[in-house]
Amino acid sequence: MICPKITIAAPVHNRAWILPDYLEHILRLDYPKNRISLHFVVNNSTDGTWKILSEFAEENSNKFKKILIEEVNFERKFNKDSRDAVVRKQESYRILSDLRNRILDQFLKDYENIDDHLFFVDSDVMLRDDSIIRLLAHEKDAVAALICNDKLNQSHIYNFMNLDYRDGIIKYCRNFQEVPEELFEVDLTGAAFLLSAEAVYAGRYSNGKGGEDESFCGSLQSAGMHIFIDGSLRLSHIMEMGDHKNGR
Repeated sequence: MICPKITIAAPVHNRAWILPDYLEHILRLDYPKNRISLHFVVNNSTDGTWKILSEFAEENSNKFKKILIEEVNFERKFNKDSRDAVVRKQESYRILSDLRNRILDQFLKDYENIDDHLFFVDSDVMLRDDSIIRLLAHEKDAVAALICNDKLNQSHIYNFMNLDYRDGIIKYCRNFQEVPEELFEVDLTGAAFLLSAEAVYAGRYSNGKGGEDESFCGSLQSAGMHIFIDGSLRLSHIMEMGDHKNGR
């Protein structure tokens, strides 16, 4: 049986401090490399991000099906006054939406078979070796690993907003023990998100109030699709350089 083709993709901005580890985790994936394509969109980076990705591509292009690195820079300006934090956040969502939609469009140009999948993996998320195999096994159009989105894991807020589980709805789950170690349906997720070709066709990012992931998940639900998280596939999220140094 031929394994489905997977495109691992992410927008990347000033990630030189974490990219070597991120890429090493991709290299360690227990999945045929010749069935994996990589697509990175480098945006307004001022560090060594481009150099690290380029050297990785040069050294490993013979292992992967394809490695595409693009540079997309914006000159958008907005008020940097601290009172305009909401404006700045919305601008970030808009830029991320544009970059992620670019990745969606490229996938639709490149995909070869309806079994192909797009795997968005944020550039500070460390994949487990079995990540692709585990997510594919669920045979869902949209399924993600469990990611903690709280800085330093202080309050354990995970990357889903609401989940329907057992007798009620848990909002902003704050305790690992509350999260079932099984597949369950959610309204919102992102960060390490495996999508079928059908989901890529159906989904689109925009700068919603809760971020670009909120709008994308909403577009999938509007198309009649369900979104899931594998609660047993828990990945490290290294949100800042200090977290990385502390081994978090």
